[in-house]
Amino acid sequence: EVPYLIDGSFEVLFNSDTDKTARLMLNLCDSDNNGLSTVTVKVNSFEKVFKLQPGAGVQKREPWRLAYPETLDIEIPKGALCIGENRLSVNVSNGWITLDSISICKEEQ
Repeated sequence: EVPYLIDGSFEVLFNSDTDKTARLMLNLCDSDNNGLSTVTVKVNSFEKVFKLQPGAGVQKREPWRLAYPETLDIEIPKGALCIGENRLSVNVSNGWITLDSISICKEEQ
């Protein structure tokens, strides 16, 4: 289960039918308005770090409100995914994010 609010970390296991290049997109709805949030995304041993701009900062206490969407677009290189079980972890430090969706798709070779 993927939470809508991440103010620490979460992990999810998923299966893949490829070890080729893929694209992972985390579609954010809002983020902390302190301007200090860092999001670290790991797929197995591959890691990408994002420094976020301040968000509206409203969805943590009022999740029904519209905010400032942002997409973290990550190209996962060939070999980072395994055929079979994989681990996605997202860690947010110095703030929080709210998620709309997470998607991963393999790139056409």
